[in-house]
Amino acid sequence: MKYALFGDIHGYMSEYSAVIDAIRVHNPNHIVCLGDIVEGGEFSNQLCDLIRNQSGIRCVRGNHDENNDVILDSTNADWLESLPTSIEENDCCFIHESPAQPPRKVNSAYEAWRALDETEHRFIVVGDSHVSKIYTDDGMTVGEARTVPFVYGEWVHLKPEARYVISPGAVGYSRDSTHKPKYAILDLDQRTLLIDSIEMDTSHNLS
Repeated sequence: MKYALFGDIHGYMSEYSAVIDAIRVHNPNHIVCLGDIVEGGEFSNQLCDLIRNQSGIRCVRGNHDENNDVILDSTNADWLESLPTSIEENDCCFIHESPAQPPRKVNSAYEAWRALDETEHRFIVVGDSHVSKIYTDDGMTVGEARTVPFVYGEWVHLKPEARYVISPGAVGYSRDSTHKPKYAILDLDQRTLLIDSIEMDTSHNLS
């Protein structure tokens, strides 16, 4: 059971196309978008059209999908509004912000600990932070999850008894040092995780 995961597209078509091409190579069973499809680049409406009509891509609703200043076709506006806030299956929770209450951006070891402490899913996959991160409850202390080191493009082996918070990073514009589109592949059968960065010119979207 293999999941392809990405989010925070923010209206950038070329980055989205590059990510889709990259994840198709992995032949995933499921493709999940973690929200924030719109607002930022020039192609918000076109991306809604494309993703809404592409077979096999499921999406959760991000904060920019819910509240934005983008001019959208009524069909696309209604579609964004209809998206679920989370998808829960196979001991996974796919969500834009933290599943803990109140929901907040998972941008620290504390917020990852809060998500793990208040839920029971083995894998919590989030968007919103625009930074690629892996956290685990294995060896964590009260108030701080343990950060798992990784290298872009290299598989991480996941401990069978551990739980994880995974942030693939952003498609549209990253807030890390690479400024490249990111995506993740989570293989439940092999207990492995890949977070990858795509080499392309993103000088147009660094704002």
